[in-house]
Amino acid sequence: WQITPRVLTDAMAKGGDDSNDSQFFITDSLNNRVLVFNSLPVSTGAAPSFRIGQILITDSSANQGGASPNPNSLSGPRALAFRSGKLAIADSGNHRLTFYNLPITFDNPAATHQMGQPNFSTGTLPGTTAKGTFSSPKDMLFDGNYIWVQDAGNNRMQYLALPF
Repeated sequence: WQITPRVLTDAMAKGGDDSNDSQFFITDSLNNRVLVFNSLPVSTGAAPSFRIGQILITDSSANQGGASPNPNSLSGPRALAFRSGKLAIADSGNHRLTFYNLPITFDNPAATHQMGQPNFSTGTLPGTTAKGTFSSPKDMLFDGNYIWVQDAGNNRMQYLALPF
């Protein structure tokens, strides 16, 4: 397998209050996954500790090859944001944000929450530009109990309350 990251943002996330809980994340958009490292990779081809969005390290299909997304799948993840105990992924191809508990301790974890779609199994472009819907979210930033989202397809920024 080969890491082919298209976008790398917020590459380091601290998974807790102890420095031993630090994890590093790389968005691998072309392979529809996020790679998780328990320590900073120091060599080319270093194997990730875990992965989000794919069952096997050799898998690369959007939504794990399914017709629609699920809590474990991703389609073109573009950006990461983190705060104490939570990781957010801009799941651009599914027009949503997904949220995970930190630290990540196993492969292919399910998201605990999502924003932008009515449920985890919907990934289509919303037919509206209503607040809280997205068209290819590209970046985000936690701000207390809110999140700023760059809603690139709708040419706007959104400031939204977190779902947890």
